[in-house]
Amino acid sequence: MACRSPQRPRIPVGSVSNRVTLTRVSRAVDVFAILLLAAAAFSFAFGVHALGDRQDFKAIYLLVIGGLSLKASTEILRPRGGSA
Repeated sequence: MACRSPQRPRIPVGSVSNRVTLTRVSRAVDVFAILLLAAAAFSFAFGVHALGDRQDFKAIYLLVIGGLSLKASTEILRPRGGSA
């Protein structure tokens, strides 16, 4: 006779608990995307300022970081094809 471990109750796929969890995760992802967008804006601003101070290497670095942050932010916020 094998001992069975107690099973957790299964939560249906469309349950309220799953929707609440998905909403929380969705909001967290949105906040992260907004933070990336803010990081991109600050990086671009400091990059332009560094260009004005003739600090070329620092300016290029900050502009690249700003571009990558902007790309990441838009990829996160872009709606997926199968969600509608």
